[in-house]
Amino acid sequence: MQNDLDELKKNPVTLRLYTKRVKLEHNGPRFRGSCPLGTHTDSTPSFDVFLHEGVYLYKCMGCGKTGNIFQFVSTIDKIPMNEAIKLVREYVNGSPEHGAEIVDQVFKAPIDVAPKKVLPLSAIARFEEALARNQTAKDWLLKERGITYNVAQKLHTGYVEDIGSLIGQNDQDIQDKGWIVLPCVQRDQVVSIKFRSIARKAFRKQTGMSSDVLYNIEDIDPLEPVYLTEGEFDTMVLKQAGFRAVSLPNATCKTTPAMTSQLLESDLIVLAGDNDKGVGTDKMTKLWVDLPDRSTLLEWPAACKDANETYLVECKGDVEAFRKKVVELTKVARSVVMPGIYSLADSMVAHHQSDLANHPRRFRFPWKNVDEMAIILPGDVVAVLATNTKMGKTCWMLNATLYAAMEHGETILNYQCELDIDRFNTVVASHILGKDRNHLTHEDHVDAAKILREKEVHYYIGSNPSYNTVTPVLNLIEDAIKRVHATVVVLDHIHFICRNERDEVKAQADASQRIANMAKKHKVKFFMIEQPRKSNQQSRGKRLQISDGKGSEALHSDAAAIFALHRDLVKQTDPPPQDVYSPITHVHLLGGARSKGDGASESRLMFNGKLALFSEINRNPEPGEAPGLGE
Repeated sequence: MQNDLDELKKNPVTLRLYTKRVKLEHNGPRFRGSCPLGTHTDSTPSFDVFLHEGVYLYKCMGCGKTGNIFQFVSTIDKIPMNEAIKLVREYVNGSPEHGAEIVDQVFKAPIDVAPKKVLPLSAIARFEEALARNQTAKDWLLKERGITYNVAQKLHTGYVEDIGSLIGQNDQDIQDKGWIVLPCVQRDQVVSIKFRSIARKAFRKQTGMSSDVLYNIEDIDPLEPVYLTEGEFDTMVLKQAGFRAVSLPNATCKTTPAMTSQLLESDLIVLAGDNDKGVGTDKMTKLWVDLPDRSTLLEWPAACKDANETYLVECKGDVEAFRKKVVELTKVARSVVMPGIYSLADSMVAHHQSDLANHPRRFRFPWKNVDEMAIILPGDVVAVLATNTKMGKTCWMLNATLYAAMEHGETILNYQCELDIDRFNTVVASHILGKDRNHLTHEDHVDAAKILREKEVHYYIGSNPSYNTVTPVLNLIEDAIKRVHATVVVLDHIHFICRNERDEVKAQADASQRIANMAKKHKVKFFMIEQPRKSNQQSRGKRLQISDGKGSEALHSDAAAIFALHRDLVKQTDPPPQDVYSPITHVHLLGGARSKGDGASESRLMFNGKLALFSEINRNPEPGEAPGLGE
């Protein structure tokens, strides 16, 4: 099938098909005309048809679209790829022309590039035999990458102990420590070879061979989708699970017209590169934009970098589980028809969404009444504020996040702008041990830490006193999210990093927008702790409204839910109270229609400042009745 398609693309008669659909004129070593693809106005002709490695390709310098005769016919005639291939084959086979009279001799001009070395398959047989004999190399493939020898063998994978003069300056210590041989094979010829060390992450390429070819290119089939990865081992695990897959040489390589042409021979290109939020993601996103009607962008689970890690970590090396996961992720990807545009019906089916109240990844509060107020999901931003300062917002958030980490396996990143690490540690130890925080010993801190380790709690504190503006703090938070794979983030508090900016309100709006984008991008539940406006004499001690939040309105418009804490002023003066506020804490859901849960929008908690503990009050008391505390 592949050889037949290659010969069809190279047939000179296919040029006649181009000229039947667009007016072309000679322009140096190519034909040029106005772009017929309909994606832009082409007042200056920018659409070229040219010969590259024996294949007649097109490229528009205006819109950037590129491809071969199959993609051209499919796009212009608005027909599926398999029908376009059939039409081209029928046209070529039914034409009496041989094509010589329609191909200008200038197309025959030699390309001013040194020829690349090509080897017969027999040349790498010794590497394949070496892998067959070397159990250490086969064990490395299986244990480190989850790849069976059977799959490696199908891809002509080999092994060599010493790569000799190919070694780089920084890798001379592992020159003879064993290398996996990864050849690119096309039509029974080896066009490129890469070597991967089994001692550490290090790669070398065979000199003189092509560096811009796709690994496992012969897997492409016009009737099936192909998964495009950024690593040979990612391609291997996908092939092992029954998918067709190819790999780019690396994430930074330039995708040539020939590569694009080969990829477009498939029924669909599933862009399955790395989730590294950098070069790899940028590469795949660009391809998605360039090929919107023929590609879709697959995202691996948030905690996994790529296909290989998803197979080993998420699916525990279970091939069938991995296959189901890839099918599920592909359905989700296909529901996005182009960047930012979703198919409603496809997305509803693909996302397998359960009822929101029982969503497995919703944030769970330790207090039942509060937990029922709002359903906080990955990607949501939550605002938390109180009527006045010193009402316990930091402790309330600590109670909630420690519970989420200890009981529900959340990974917490809590960034403290004002509270230093020692004070925060003291509050945590007091809460965990139930001891007065003013009288904790070093042994108490050690005991609290032991409890956290025994429960395998993943809780991280952020604090950098030298950062007091928006950009460095949010940069640090985003880097930490990626490093520790946080699922819940707390910023305590946002006004601290905005008050030193030239325009504080604008800084709040910009920070809020970035936080909202960050939450969606990394699928985290993001809690912003805010400050209230300074109260005047008339409003002092009264409950907050949404409009009482300090600064930019964007802080609340970007929030899926807004929790407000209120404690009444204590009027007793004899004896003087230890706390100017009542321990009874009213928790209100001020906003959050899109996240509203089944419960009431108001609840009450009892605050014990010495233990940094909020306890649930079982029910609202009758008039004159003392409140009852929960367990």
